[in-house]
Amino acid sequence: MKTFTFAAIIIAILCILPQRVVAYDFKFEGVYYTVLSSTDRTCEVAVSDTTDIYKGYVFIPEEVLLDSVPYTVVGIADDAFRGCANLAMVEMPGTVLYMGNNVFRDDEGLAGVDFSDNLQTIGDYAFYGCTGLANTRVPRSVSHVGQYAFAFSGLRWIDILGPVTAIGDCTFYGCEELRDVGLPATLRTIGRMAFSQCPWLRNITLPDALEEIGAGCFTGCTRLQVMDVPKNVTTINDLAFSSCTTLTRVSLPASLRELGRAPFSGDISLAVVTVDPKNPYLDSRNNCYAVIRSADNTLLAGCKETRVPPLVEHIADYAFYNCSRLQTIKLPETVTSIGVNAFYGCLWLRRAYINNRNCQVAESAFDGCVNLYEEDGLRYADWILLAVNKLKKTHKIKEGTRVIAAQAFGYYPEKPNVDYALETINIPNTVVKVGESAFYWCVALKTVVMSDSVKVFPRSLFARCHNLENVNFPEGLTLIDYGAFSECTNLKHIYIPAGTQFKDANPFKESSNTESIVVHPDNPEYDSRNDCNALIRTATNELMLGGRNSTIPYGVVKIADYAFRGCEGLTSVDMPETVQSIGASAFYGCHNLKHLTLSAGLKTISGRAFYECWSLDSVVIPSQVTTIPKDCFCDCAVLSYVEFPAGLKTISLHAFENCIELRSLTLPPALESLGDSAFATLYYLDQVVMQGSVPPADTHRRAFSAHQYSTTTLYVPKGSRTAYRRHSVWGRFSKIVEYEPTAVSPTLYDADKKIVNRYDLGGRPVYDSHSGIVIERMSDGTTRKVLRHP
Repeated sequence: MKTFTFAAIIIAILCILPQRVVAYDFKFEGVYYTVLSSTDRTCEVAVSDTTDIYKGYVFIPEEVLLDSVPYTVVGIADDAFRGCANLAMVEMPGTVLYMGNNVFRDDEGLAGVDFSDNLQTIGDYAFYGCTGLANTRVPRSVSHVGQYAFAFSGLRWIDILGPVTAIGDCTFYGCEELRDVGLPATLRTIGRMAFSQCPWLRNITLPDALEEIGAGCFTGCTRLQVMDVPKNVTTINDLAFSSCTTLTRVSLPASLRELGRAPFSGDISLAVVTVDPKNPYLDSRNNCYAVIRSADNTLLAGCKETRVPPLVEHIADYAFYNCSRLQTIKLPETVTSIGVNAFYGCLWLRRAYINNRNCQVAESAFDGCVNLYEEDGLRYADWILLAVNKLKKTHKIKEGTRVIAAQAFGYYPEKPNVDYALETINIPNTVVKVGESAFYWCVALKTVVMSDSVKVFPRSLFARCHNLENVNFPEGLTLIDYGAFSECTNLKHIYIPAGTQFKDANPFKESSNTESIVVHPDNPEYDSRNDCNALIRTATNELMLGGRNSTIPYGVVKIADYAFRGCEGLTSVDMPETVQSIGASAFYGCHNLKHLTLSAGLKTISGRAFYECWSLDSVVIPSQVTTIPKDCFCDCAVLSYVEFPAGLKTISLHAFENCIELRSLTLPPALESLGDSAFATLYYLDQVVMQGSVPPADTHRRAFSAHQYSTTTLYVPKGSRTAYRRHSVWGRFSKIVEYEPTAVSPTLYDADKKIVNRYDLGGRPVYDSHSGIVIERMSDGTTRKVLRHP
């Protein structure tokens, strides 16, 4: 939800404080100067080398002497008197033409300045924070006043007499005592937040030449009562008069073309807003006390007394933003849309009548309307169910409801007193739209009877509904958006209708304990071929989602990221030879996965693919895999046998961390890199057999633990012991033993053999129940043929 926070912007800007730069050429009668031109003999007042050197009254003469040569003072440099808290008064000569930036910044004791009659420019932040400065008159010669020039000063009144055409951003921001302002007739623009947070400013006369009023210009002027916008103003920007809590009337001229968003936000007393009837762009027809854009009949801004007239078609974004005294709103049948935050924060709004049942209402249109009509614990804006005030175990939404707003039932910190006991919800067929996160984190929700008229399951609709078991998927469903069923770990059945598409690769992320996944055979993008109980993207042959009863059919090329994540019911996986890659966290948290047969065609495995597969006891890495990525088999606590392919080059950090049952490792000759903590927590590791004569150069010093270096035996090919002993990491093993390599490196660990995998005569993996001649691969690397009976 987007809100305007200009105060935050100001704070960020004020954090960028200019630094004091010391640069001067000479000192004359206690004041420092810098030469500007030796030819013209001009100079400016410079920054001193001592902070707060000036005190009391300071007189700046027209001429000063440098080596008995007179120089004319024509300006005051940046920071010249900055931070002089005890400076009381400065008198400038008529020769001074400019004041730089930060000249008197934070001079809290400064009571006044006798300006030069020829002064042309007052720089940025010139009097910023001068809390002792109460009154001043800017000379007629001044044509430029910089941004923040008087911000946070003690000004009570100011007259700007010169031909100034623009007042910069935040020029008078935070002048809490400012009451009267005299503006020049030449003024054409007032910058962003120029008079923001000036609470004592009651009335201000804007000159007729004015054309633009900046964003947030009068924000927080809490005593401003009436605003008659001058006849030549064409643009009023966002939040121009927001939080003017005593403002009662605003009149807008015929010249006005553009009115920004939420111009009267939080103006609780505003009752009358009128537009000059001669304005060709905007109007306030039928004395509606609102501003309407005539070309498209859009109501741009309203107040507490607004009555929306006939023919209005749109309520704009932020139109009644924080209009807290608005009590009732009736929208004619011609209104077809209500914009973002249109009625946000209308605290007193009790009834909202929306006559057009096809009106498109933005998700956040009524956010913060906490006193709207309530029925049976459900809060409504006419036919829109906005929120739940009191939850029961079962809710039946009233007939006639067409929209369930975003977050209506969802758990959020703003609802600390709501008891999330909801178990069943019945959504009537009158409902055509359900908002984002409508049931987010309803932890007790088990059953949802969804309206057949709902066409879209929006973003995060049921996310984190951990106990959700049953949802009907309407045949007319066209879209399931990002994370709609994320972390629905107990969802039993998923059905994808013929016309349904996804906005996200997997809207069921971490919802893999399903009993069945069925895709309508006419769906052009997805399928569940061969009754596989899985969701496959047809064009790419990517298995996107699996469940406890899924099989991976022949033809699947990739197992997607998170495809089986958290699938507690998955016990066995056999991948066909067509599978070439396994995505990140694809089987993460499959705690009961015991039997795993990887595809013979597998080339890549992504990070955390088998993280926390607690029951996995053995794995054979296929021959084309060259990298075992980060955390791949981390926390596979009972993994006791791993067969690495000869071409494996990299075992990344934490790849086998906490695989505490691994007692023997045979690492291939091509291995080049071994990452941090790859095997460091293998507490019972008895032996490491290296098949390469050259130790892997890129071996992290913490690949193994100090305990392993002292207790584990490192076996290396005959003739390579010296190379390993000299290596900075491998040389840390206290026991390095050479062995005689053979065509097939021996498994030196003397453990009972066990069957690792079974294949038919064509080399395809088979289950334990397979009958006929079977090739069995043993844990010591040997194979045998056996005849198995059914």
